[in-house]
Amino acid sequence: RIHTVDEGHGVAVTGFVSDARQIVNRARDEAIGYDETYGTKIPPTVLADRMAAYVHYFTLHGALRPFGAAALLASYDAETKDHALHMIEPSGVTHRYYACAAGKGRQPAKTE
Repeated sequence: RIHTVDEGHGVAVTGFVSDARQIVNRARDEAIGYDETYGTKIPPTVLADRMAAYVHYFTLHGALRPFGAAALLASYDAETKDHALHMIEPSGVTHRYYACAAGKGRQPAKTE
């Protein structure tokens, strides 16, 4: 599933739909909050780091269930004219990629 977060930011998610919806809504809240606080669009690395911290928080506490969804965050920063692709794993780890795959067809896509 592919969702729009903000102008220049999009998220593709795989895994449990309810968990994915929570991740997308949090990404939208982070983008809106950053714009209201700083008056500019959120940079791709900042959004990816904030999303990873949010997902990682759910792995730390016994009362919270970890997310069962991975997210691919594709962004374009108009200020620096730079694009970025980040993968946020269910463990809360994020990495920047040139290309990546997630979900059921991950292994075959990585070998081709």
